[in-house]
Amino acid sequence: MNYVWVVKKVKSIMKWNYKLLWPIVLLFFLMTKPITIETFEDQLPMFMVLFAVWVGAYMIYLIAVKLLEKQGINY
Repeated sequence: MNYVWVVKKVKSIMKWNYKLLWPIVLLFFLMTKPITIETFEDQLPMFMVLFAVWVGAYMIYLIAVKLLEKQGINY
């Protein structure tokens, strides 16, 4: 398996996630409803799913980097 490809893909996904996804989600959340405890609880599952996707991508990235280091490639 080509771990360099995995690292490059996950890095591009992470950059896209940081630069594009979070501001759009936050703007959508702020524009739809005023922030109160009730509306935050309504939107919480969406935030949890996005956070889980981000953490999963980051864990794949860390594993791929460790596997590359074992092969002697510093990335």
